[in-house]
Amino acid sequence: MLFNELSQEPTFAEAWLHTTEDEPDLIVVFEQWRETKASFVRDVLSNPYYKPYLSVFERVGIDRKVNWLVLRHSWRT
Repeated sequence: MLFNELSQEPTFAEAWLHTTEDEPDLIVVFEQWRETKASFVRDVLSNPYYKPYLSVFERVGIDRKVNWLVLRHSWRT
């Protein structure tokens, strides 16, 4: 599985995989990395184990939307 491979990367922090009750076909993956956007694209997305994961979206015609989030604030208990 992709995330087993990703979790071995030295800059990987954590990841969450979500679905929704209202849209069960909607899958949301949140990954946190200790990388810049440029270094992630250059160093992580170029790894061979990422290619099969990305090709699944192309094969089945699923739209993949990528957002680079900027943390403004967080609250934790």
